[in-house]
Amino acid sequence: MTVGAASPSSGRAPAGARRLPRAAGWSLLAAAALTLLLTMSLSLPLATFSGFGESRGVTYFHPNAPTGEGIGMLIGFIVAGAAAVTAFLMAARWLRILSGTISAMVGLWACVNGLGTAGELHAGSFMGISASPGPGAYLLGGLGVLLVLSAVPAILLPDSSGSTPDADQGPS
Repeated sequence: MTVGAASPSSGRAPAGARRLPRAAGWSLLAAAALTLLLTMSLSLPLATFSGFGESRGVTYFHPNAPTGEGIGMLIGFIVAGAAAVTAFLMAARWLRILSGTISAMVGLWACVNGLGTAGELHAGSFMGISASPGPGAYLLGGLGVLLVLSAVPAILLPDSSGSTPDADQGPS
């Protein structure tokens, strides 16, 4: 065992090691869980069209959906989730800030897509055909807001270290 290293049974970090702040750790875990839920919400009906005795649901992966938008969001959610897990495991401040920024951007994208679609589809009916937002639109918008909020502690909280800042500067 090297000098200054913690023994596996002590449960303490080495003297000069940086630790992840508790709130930042929870926010990174929340971001990872939210990106998983957002990925699943892409397969839920975004909109439901009904008329003439029939009803159809449309997801982001439907042939009539906007081209590439579902795949783009899927890739964004996977990248944001992977960044959150990596930042949680590595406990580096720059990685935590990068993960929070990616999560905030992807969450804003999901929020605008979900709530924008939900707001746009309440226009009523036209020639016997009505459109209404599906659960995927509301879930995408709500989880997008939560993802943006979970990114804030990851970006703003300083590192927790076991020593004072003066002791980390080294010899004078």
